[in-house]
Amino acid sequence: MSGLRNSGLAGAVAVAALMTLAGPSGAAVAATGGDGGGKHCTVRPNQQAVCFDTFAQAIADATNGAVRLPAGATTVTQRQLDAGAAARGFGANESTVIAVIYNDADFKGHSYTFVKDHGCDGDWGTVDFEEGNLRYFYDNTNFNWGDEIGSAQEYAGCHGIYYENSWFNTRKSGRTAESPWSGGWMDDEASSIRWV
Repeated sequence: MSGLRNSGLAGAVAVAALMTLAGPSGAAVAATGGDGGGKHCTVRPNQQAVCFDTFAQAIADATNGAVRLPAGATTVTQRQLDAGAAARGFGANESTVIAVIYNDADFKGHSYTFVKDHGCDGDWGTVDFEEGNLRYFYDNTNFNWGDEIGSAQEYAGCHGIYYENSWFNTRKSGRTAESPWSGGWMDDEASSIRWV
């Protein structure tokens, strides 16, 4: 009889462990491995980043399952984000993707998706969000984001200002959502970001 109880307990523990590994979209969080798994991350305010094997999984997580991209997708459009939110009936204060940074030009390579509870207010005189030191950002492959951004896109009315050094020091790119940043003189230079 105790063997049956132990086997039932082991099964319950296994199910609980699987549920713990599932992100909001139901996709399993990628484990660290030598195959490059877990190089597409999402980060929300005051939470640890969650990393996945594909960009599509990361966007599904960032949007609480509202946007489902093809498995090989490397980018998402504002139209796709808006359609996903409308289909799920999200309000203005739901998960909002404000930016995606990539380590390679042309929106490829590792990605980091920034999720907030709202978009930017359109006032370029005020900072809506900021990340002061990208050297604190890692993915499951132990990739560090300091001086590694090769391209970036902004969403939800946000315009990114990418600074060469941590804590918004020295020159800045001034790239905006109307002109997505890919390569150029800030390639592998940015270590902090402000979104206005």
